[in-house]
Amino acid sequence: MASDIDRLLAPPWALPGEADARLLGYLRDEDWASAQTLLRDAVAAPEVKPVWLVLLAYARFRDATEVMVDELPGACRECLALLDRAGELGAPMDGVGPLRDAVERALDEVSREELRLTSQLGDNDDAARLSDDDLEACAFILSGAAPARAAGLFSQLAARASGPKAVVARARGALCLVQAGRRDEAQPLLEAAFAQDWTQPGLSAERLVLESVETALLESAEGDDFTALWRLAEERGQALRFPFPSAWPNQEKLLARCLALGDGPRARAVARRIEDGRHELSRALTDAISRARRARA
Repeated sequence: MASDIDRLLAPPWALPGEADARLLGYLRDEDWASAQTLLRDAVAAPEVKPVWLVLLAYARFRDATEVMVDELPGACRECLALLDRAGELGAPMDGVGPLRDAVERALDEVSREELRLTSQLGDNDDAARLSDDDLEACAFILSGAAPARAAGLFSQLAARASGPKAVVARARGALCLVQAGRRDEAQPLLEAAFAQDWTQPGLSAERLVLESVETALLESAEGDDFTALWRLAEERGQALRFPFPSAWPNQEKLLARCLALGDGPRARAVARRIEDGRHELSRALTDAISRARRARA
């Protein structure tokens, strides 16, 4: 970034407590996830400093361009909203300008790509004119803002494919249906995906997709079904060397589900995994972990 933004982002930031030192470490280590966790709590405070908003936009943008690239469209829009709010609170335009320019360029590029792909869709999102690669890219681009449409595109991709590629495409489509609030429609697709042998070549590399499928199924399971499914998910995680649950979003969903079901032991197990695997915990997650410790056996 240009010198103006460097000066704006330079410490001290007057974050609460010892947070300045923690944030400085995260930024130096390029630990964008931990930086965002810390800053999201900070900007939720009644009296927020404009530099905190700029810092959050910066960390979110770096994370989306370097790590969570599938989230880039939504991340860019969030960054622009954060920078607008920072400007309203007095952040200097010459300092914010370089970051805004970078975000707008990235959003323009991804928007152009989205337009290029979606303009080739026919009636009812018929993707016959798209290559397999472009169809997959289009589905990923739409998965954030239009998950129902993305589900339809993943279904078309699955119909073209065979073997592991078809399994993964159907699973991704099912997860998009869940995101779109169409869980009843997604359920049989999730169950079919779960029934596959994910240790086979072509599927073992997609272990995160499997864990997301397992999480979606557990979110609606109860009683003995929940217990049996959880145990099987743990066994599969061990077989794939991907301890269940590993992905941060899945951990948080499952902690909430265990608490809702009053499953103290599993809630505490997930809480320990969260604490062991993260440098920074949000206030909401800290509260959930405290409730897990107090939950009955």
